[in-house]
Amino acid sequence: MPDTGQGQRSALQEVDWHRLAKERFADDLADTLYGLAHKGRFDRLVICAAPRVLGDLRDRLHKEVAARVVAEIPKTLTNHPLDQVERVLRAEPG
Repeated sequence: MPDTGQGQRSALQEVDWHRLAKERFADDLADTLYGLAHKGRFDRLVICAAPRVLGDLRDRLHKEVAARVVAEIPKTLTNHPLDQVERVLRAEPG
């Protein structure tokens, strides 16, 4: 992209809207889980999410929620019917 100085150019990186949506999802979910934990709605939590989303979420969890996480399952189960999700989760070790 042209810049105001002589012979200068600036680079612009395209916005990765899909990635940004996943980060916002992780932020929103972390906030929701914090609210539920603060109200005593769960004692233990198992989180199943796509590996990258799981990493984003892990970084955003409040310590009160993170202390209640007993397992993390890095799997993408989007658009799977509930019976398949249950089958996959039951097959997980632990």
